[in-house]
Amino acid sequence: MKAIVAYGAKDYRFCEVDTPKVREGEILIKIEAAGICASDRAVYMGGDPWGGIESPRVPGHEFVGTVEEIGPGAEKKGFVRGDRVTAECIMPCGKCYYCKKGLYHLCDDENGFLEGGFAEYMLLPKNALIHKVSKDIPAVEAALCEPLSCSAYAVNQTGMGMEDTVVVSGLGAIGMGMLQFALLRNPKRVIGIDTNDALCEIAKKLGAAEVLNPMKEDVTKRIMELTDGVGCDIYMEATGNPASVETGMNCLRKQGMLFIYSVFKKKAEIDLNQISEFKELRVIGGHLSPGAFPYTIDCLEKGKINAKVMVTDIFALNEIDEAMSAKKPDRVSIKTVLVP
Repeated sequence: MKAIVAYGAKDYRFCEVDTPKVREGEILIKIEAAGICASDRAVYMGGDPWGGIESPRVPGHEFVGTVEEIGPGAEKKGFVRGDRVTAECIMPCGKCYYCKKGLYHLCDDENGFLEGGFAEYMLLPKNALIHKVSKDIPAVEAALCEPLSCSAYAVNQTGMGMEDTVVVSGLGAIGMGMLQFALLRNPKRVIGIDTNDALCEIAKKLGAAEVLNPMKEDVTKRIMELTDGVGCDIYMEATGNPASVETGMNCLRKQGMLFIYSVFKKKAEIDLNQISEFKELRVIGGHLSPGAFPYTIDCLEKGKINAKVMVTDIFALNEIDEAMSAKKPDRVSIKTVLVP
């Protein structure tokens, strides 16, 4: 089969490799489309902050495909040849402290990460968390099940309600997903923040009450104006920029919630007094998407989430270098998808 094999930073090769052999409890799928995550790009560029690449390997953890072969015992999972599926990128061990607590997304097993989507075929191990996906969803949109599930999980963790003013900072794939899932909860208003005017315009069309560009205006001042000097109830950080964290702490109301779903290359310097003495803020972190896949897939099937507008770049597998370079500050690029 054809696949992208990672050998090192900026050394991803389009190769002919053996198609995986199906063993007990495993399922082989034929990949229809695979998304490129921000972490994929970071590793491609050198790994920061995750470290170097264990090579050779086939990356890709955002994918959708069709069941091609079912190994002995795997039929118990309820899938048949021809089913369209995706899977969560975490493969929990089921034995560690966190798995036993139901927090499987925090599993201690360092080998429990599922990838291999940048290929024509992919093997789903016996402990993979697999979900059926409707064939009515276009493949390039169905490939967004994983990142959109992250957004859905993040929004659910905030517990936002109808009286809340919600700010989403960073309108990339995760942030644009957050904005859409937040709108489904009918809060008082959702405000989007990004330095790219084109992304702000997309957010506005999706339903954002207001979009703000911190390069052009004082974001904190404007949010205070919109909330009669009180501040926003929930600030969702999806940029990975420490400056955005500081902005969030400044524009949140007292007892507001700072929700962080980002990976940072630089350490943030924050005024801890904002959390305790001055505002009594609630600071919550988010990671992956436990329990969110079924809801996300249902929303896609019912057209509640616009994934089409998020797929801005589509490349063939042999265009991997171009695909990794597609996201640039001077152009509209939300999600890049590879099609075998």
